[in-house]
Amino acid sequence: MRALVSAPSARAVETLEWLLAQPDLPAALEQQAGRLDEDLLSLVRLNADTARADGKPELAGGLDLLADYIAAQLPRPAAETLRRLLEAEDLPAALAEQAERLDADVLALVRENAAAARADGDAELAQGLDHLADYIAGVLAERAPAAAD
Repeated sequence: MRALVSAPSARAVETLEWLLAQPDLPAALEQQAGRLDEDLLSLVRLNADTARADGKPELAGGLDLLADYIAAQLPRPAAETLRRLLEAEDLPAALAEQAERLDADVLALVRENAAAARADGDAELAQGLDHLADYIAGVLAERAPAAAD
């Protein structure tokens, strides 16, 4: 069974062509920050893979660097979910609203933040994040049997 690859959007193609034609790529990336999205990232990675397959390792390497930069600019779903939880006035309601977004990445990020809080000497924050991690781990454990069915 072959994986289906969707065609890049015209916007992504136009953005990549424009970026590659600029003499100052960092400035161009900053100027086009609003156009950096998953579709553009996929197109850059596809071009890097094609360059590698065509025996153009320098071009592939440059495109890999561009892809890494674009990826770093995109919102991380786990970070966005954690931000929503931490900014919520009603955490139980926020947990219910974000239930579908709770995954291993969110759990890892919460644990990472708990460890950082502990290292910074903020025991209260670390403890709160530990409780949140325990809750998310419980949600994931409840889902596991359902996924196995």
